[in-house]
Amino acid sequence: DKFVEGAVDFGKTVRNIHPDAKIVFIGGMMAGGWNQEFSKIASKLGGSSKGFYSWYEKTVCPGHPTEQEHKEIAVRLTDYLKTIIN
Repeated sequence: DKFVEGAVDFGKTVRNIHPDAKIVFIGGMMAGGWNQEFSKIASKLGGSSKGFYSWYEKTVCPGHPTEQEHKEIAVRLTDYLKTIIN
């Protein structure tokens, strides 16, 4: 679909500029199945063996996250990022 293909092109552009970077497609808290698209994008780019990752917050908020929810999500995201940079 258009979203995935656009994101794949974006990933390729970032990779050309930063060939050694670990690139993470991050989603979160969105209803409607969009979050699963992030893993498709990373996979189409070669996945972790090529330095592409995906992460999304599995909690779906009924609206915009509160300040406390942002803090909790930030902790989970930070924990994930630590696993790929070490």
